[in-house]
Order: sequence, then C-alpha cells, then structure tokens
Amino acid sequence: MNDTVVAFLRKSRFFRDLSDPLVHRLSNELIVCHLEPGQILFHAGDPGDAAYFVASGRMHLEANGVALVSRGEGEFIGEFALIDEGPRSATAMADSATTLLRWPRAAFTESLTFDLTVATSVFRLLASKLREDIQVQVDMGMEQAKWRVEIERAREIQTDLLPGDEMLTDDIEIAAHCEQTDGVGGDFYDFIDAGPGRLGIVVADVTGHGLNAALVVAMAKSCLHNQIRTDATPQRVLDSLQHTLALSIQRRILMSCCYLSFDFASRTGTFANAGHPFPLAFNHEDQCIERLW
Repeated sequence: MNDTVVAFLRKSRFFRDLSDPLVHRLSNELIVCHLEPGQILFHAGDPGDAAYFVASGRMHLEANGVALVSRGEGEFIGEFALIDEGPRSATAMADSATTLLRWPRAAFTESLTFDLTVATSVFRLLASKLREDIQVQVDMGMEQAKWRVEIERAREIQTDLLPGDEMLTDDIEIAAHCEQTDGVGGDFYDFIDAGPGRLGIVVADVTGHGLNAALVVAMAKSCLHNQIRTDATPQRVLDSLQHTLALSIQRRILMSCCYLSFDFASRTGTFANAGHPFPLAFNHEDQCIERLW
C-alpha cells in the first residue's frame, strides 16, 4: 500500500469515509507521478484517458495561452475524462514541483462496480466540481458584461474626441469619416485653429485597439491643442507630441502622425510626418493625385 496515496485519501473530504479495505483497493489503482515546474501534464486535444488528484504542489489549466483556473492540493484535474471519451479541453501545466495521483478510466469504471461507497464519493466530487465550474462561468459572464459596458463608455468618449465629419467655411471645405474595426480603436484625426488665417489638420494612428489606444489618443489630442496655441509650425508640433508620448506611454505602444498647417491666404500648406503614410494631394483641374513627400 502506497503511504502517499493512503495519506491523501484519508485527508480528502471526498474519500475520508471509505473503509480500510476500500482505501487499500483504491490506493492500488492510483499511480503516483511527479512534475517539475513548467512541465505539461497534457495538452488540449489529447485523449482523456485518466483523471488526476493533486497530492501536493499547484497546477493551472490554460487554453490558447490564457490561464483559466488553478488547482492545488486535494483538487481534481481532468475529472470529466472519467465520464466521457472526449479530448482534453485545456492544457494542464505545473506551477511548482507537483505530485499527482493518476486514476485511469478503466480503474475508475471498475471501482464504481466494486462498492457503492466509492461511487457515492466519486459523484459527490464530480458534483462539487460541476458547481464550481458553473460559478466560474457565472463570474466570467458578469465580468464580460461589465467589460462591455466599460468598452462602450470608452467608445463614446473616443467618438467625442473626434471633430465633426464636415467643416465648411468661406476658406475651406473638409469632409472626414472614421469607422473603427473594434469598439475602441487608435485612429484619430482633428481640425485645429492654428492662428489667424491658418488651420491645422492632423491624422494619426495608435497601434492596437481597445482602452490603451483610446487613452493615447486622448493624450495626443490634448498635447496637440496645447502646442499649437504656443507654436503651430509642423516640426515643433510633432516634436512636442513625441516628447509627451515618450514620457507617458509604454515602449510597445507606437503612434504615427501626419500634421499639416494650411494657410488660407496663400492657399499653401506645410506638413511634418512621423511614420504615417504620406498625404495625397488631388488636383481637381487635371484630375491628378500627387503624393506629398
């Protein structure tokens, strides 16, 4: 009789009521195995041919690189493999040095027919796990609903950061449209009063989507408006924007930007570009499009 297995069964809240003969029988069915930290027990999609008790240490289950749940001493992994013959739905990995008790499906099936006490203990365990999984799903659903509300609020805020789709004055006519691929994106444009007889036009893009991109857009808009009030020359505007973002955002977040200063009197514009596709100029008279370098 394996002392490690017996000690585990005696301590388990599911199996501690088993008689000595049943503990002896079950201890001979469970196979002790050891995992090193980071070692994988099984992958998602592997055959579900056994379940495992965690005798010591800690494991976690993950899918597509996302950690789902963790399992510690006295808990069960892969329990539904004992019920059906479906593949593993997640990958199990050891977080620390871990000792597991492997219960093959064939031994489990035989134990159910051997004594009603074993069957009762097993189904009590499975029912507990099912309730836990249901609660996890409920908590995840509530968290996702909360996240969707926050994303919607962020989307509304970002939309408010953009100017109207059209601008029409005696000097200029502007039309613009932005449709994000996600609820909250990093695309940004603005029309800014750059002083008497001048207009600043900015088009920018922050890498990625979501709340981080929206926050960078808000920061960039504030910086642009403040700098243009001080010095609206394109080079100074982009220098100021680069300095502000370099102090405030993580290195993995990038932003491209093109800023054009247009003079109504001379009908000319000057621009500075930082990693953004160069602007195009359309000549209505000859119907030609020219890239501005």
